[in-house]
Amino acid sequence: MSFTAGHGSRGTLFLFLLLALATAGCGGSEPATEAGPPKARVETCRDLILLLDHAVLEHDGPGKSEARIEERLVSMGGPERAAIFAHPVSEISYTLAIHPGARLEFLIGMHPDCWETATDGATFEVLVRTTLGSETLFSRHLDPVHRPKHQEWKRCEVDLQQFAGTTREIVLRTGPGPADDPAFDWALWGEPRLISEGRRVPAETSARPHVILISLDTLRLDHLDASGHQRLTTPHLNRLLEESLFFTNAHAPSHWTMPSHMSVFTSLPPDIHQVFQIDGTARLAEGIPTLAGQLRKAGYLTAGFASCGFIKGDLGFDRGFDRYFLRYNNARRQNRLIRDWAWSNRDRDQFIFLHYFDAHSDHLKLPYTAPHGFEDLWSDLESEEIFGGCSPDGELCASSYLTQLNTDNVQLKLAERQAIGVMYDRGIRQLDYSLAKLVAWLKAQGLWDSSLVVLFSDHGEEFQEHGKMLHQQLYNELIAVPLIIKLPGGNHGGRRIDTPVEAIDVAPTILSLLELPVPEIMQGRSLAPLIGEGAATPDKDPLIFSWARNSSSITQGEWKLVTGTFGGREALFNLSTDPGERHNLIRRENHIARQLHQLLKEQRHRNRAIADRMSASGPAPTDGFSDEERKKLELLGYVE
Repeated sequence: MSFTAGHGSRGTLFLFLLLALATAGCGGSEPATEAGPPKARVETCRDLILLLDHAVLEHDGPGKSEARIEERLVSMGGPERAAIFAHPVSEISYTLAIHPGARLEFLIGMHPDCWETATDGATFEVLVRTTLGSETLFSRHLDPVHRPKHQEWKRCEVDLQQFAGTTREIVLRTGPGPADDPAFDWALWGEPRLISEGRRVPAETSARPHVILISLDTLRLDHLDASGHQRLTTPHLNRLLEESLFFTNAHAPSHWTMPSHMSVFTSLPPDIHQVFQIDGTARLAEGIPTLAGQLRKAGYLTAGFASCGFIKGDLGFDRGFDRYFLRYNNARRQNRLIRDWAWSNRDRDQFIFLHYFDAHSDHLKLPYTAPHGFEDLWSDLESEEIFGGCSPDGELCASSYLTQLNTDNVQLKLAERQAIGVMYDRGIRQLDYSLAKLVAWLKAQGLWDSSLVVLFSDHGEEFQEHGKMLHQQLYNELIAVPLIIKLPGGNHGGRRIDTPVEAIDVAPTILSLLELPVPEIMQGRSLAPLIGEGAATPDKDPLIFSWARNSSSITQGEWKLVTGTFGGREALFNLSTDPGERHNLIRRENHIARQLHQLLKEQRHRNRAIADRMSASGPAPTDGFSDEERKKLELLGYVE
């Protein structure tokens, strides 16, 4: 979608967005518009920076430097902030429905790179424009060269209450200073948001919710801000948590993509569904029900958007989907696909599965990469001088090099591991931003508030905490993952639930929340009883299992047993005193280890019996991965 208009002068940039609908995700909900019983007042927030995809540039100036606009992350001595780079002369125009209590909050600043080169700074203006002309609501000039106090963000606010109940064109205009010379005047609008009063929309106003299942591949739980991570990796996800339930003690069923996703789809552990062969020759047995299949039976239109071949359709991942798309896309392209699909089918009850692969390790030079605007985050902690991404001889790079380190049992220096962790965090920050863009669009189309949204990660990532890189083992850096559920209307938002849960609980939870039958074969439990004020926790600590090719783990309460470690030993940890799983207590607490080992053995026996029963209905082998797919697996460290 693009828009053009005849306003303005040289270097004029217009962004026309119908924000009577567009509500971006910075906390709160869209005001209710239909009559009904009074609801508690909340503040709603429209994050304007997330809606710049439709920007159109027109430039007819003399051309000292091209007027342009783009999104950037900028630090002025403090935390990075999302900002709009708006070179003078530019205008960003929004058509906004102004609600009671409306105000525009934003930061203005000049990019640090121009503090010594800007001519005479830039002028920032907020205008309201009608067919009769324009009225200036705010104007301020920043000159960082001659006024050192302007070398920082300036927080500003504009009261829009006088326009409540109307729709207005609000313009953010950037102009040159008094000398009318825009060269090197790198102006920034930071975090512009429209704040209004609103009422939370109750879930009952929607007939049947859309269901959106989002996989954040390779997202490690303790690298989220909400888990206490030292770097600001997920600012947008933090806002999403305000209207969601955060399961802080969720566990992945396996350490890599293929078996974990199939467990989420089927609510079966890997040793039952059997889709874990690294060569891709095992397809889901016929007759095993899936979440998508159950929802399609209930009348939902089902669509899946996968972004890597490890969850390709002919392994059984497409079962139950009306359409299943496999594209090797980054998050931005994935967002475009889902927007097109969701909008064209907006009148149907939809189930959408969306897979983001951006936080996963890469196969180029660096093991983790981030796009423009994110690659310089925390640059003081990482550089190619610390870790260049390749082996000393230059033969192996990225994931291939890290895989070789695993094979050779080579330990990196602490500074090198920290540098790699920074690269990984940049990918998370970019993923967080792309997720926010999707949420903004869903809100803009009225598809967010009434939807049931579930976000999960299939596994984490390890940085030699236990000797290995990538994702090879069953320690908590791999299997402790985020699980987030946003109920329709944001009900019970902001709650943290610490009860141990599993990713295989996702499918029965979704079905039970929709009051649909849960197939008997599904092994997970519905988390619905844990949702709601005053919900009771289980009387007994549940058994939590995770499975790998040659190892397994069982957790009950504070105790965790890991079998088949790379050292060839079993390991027992007390997670309450040793959350990092550093001290093996198997000799001192051998009686606990024996109890857990027996429980693990019994579970493995039950799983094998179910798997044998299921495979009798038709194992349906596949031809495996193609040469191209196998090559990608090798580059990412999955095939030796």
